[in-house]
Amino acid sequence: MFKKVSTHHFITLLYSFYSVHAGTKSFLQNAAEDLIERLDESTTTFDLLRVLQAYSEISTDFVKLFMQLEGLFLQRFEQMSTSEITTCASGFAISGYGSPYFNKMME
Repeated sequence: MFKKVSTHHFITLLYSFYSVHAGTKSFLQNAAEDLIERLDESTTTFDLLRVLQAYSEISTDFVKLFMQLEGLFLQRFEQMSTSEITTCASGFAISGYGSPYFNKMME
């Protein structure tokens, strides 16, 4: 979709759409497919949290994205601040996703 745009800038664009409640479902689905390919251990926690927030209220069609986010958050759980964990837990609670293990970690 936006192959020449860095992952950080792509997430910033998505988060801007989320902030003003803009963007079509088709756009967000295409963006999610792109994110699944882009997100990895090098993506900052800040950017992962923005992806989580952008998709948490419309999560039903984005199972793969949320599974990937869960894995990435679990990998860095020990390094996350209290506010990051709180934001993460809230986003997953809103989305309805999160394995029993993940939910236990968030408690």
